[in-house]
Amino acid sequence: MHTSAEADGGATALELLASGTHVDVVVTDVRMPGMTGPRLATRIEQLHPGLPVVFVTGFADELLAERPGDRDRMLTKPYDADALSRMLHSVQLARV
Repeated sequence: MHTSAEADGGATALELLASGTHVDVVVTDVRMPGMTGPRLATRIEQLHPGLPVVFVTGFADELLAERPGDRDRMLTKPYDADALSRMLHSVQLARV
């Protein structure tokens, strides 16, 4: 079982992480207003090394052009709860 916290964009997600809220994985869309998912992931890598980021997208080419090494952390829309659960389990195992 997973507990989630919601942020309405990249800046809010970074504020949530800075607040000390415990987060095991960040799930972000590739396209967001204000800050793209790839840019958010770059900031997370700088500020919270080792915190995994999973991308959900209908625009796989955009993600892979900017972050080609993240193919294995990408869920293509539409996806179901089982696919999300498998992805979360996978990134958490890789973190151990």
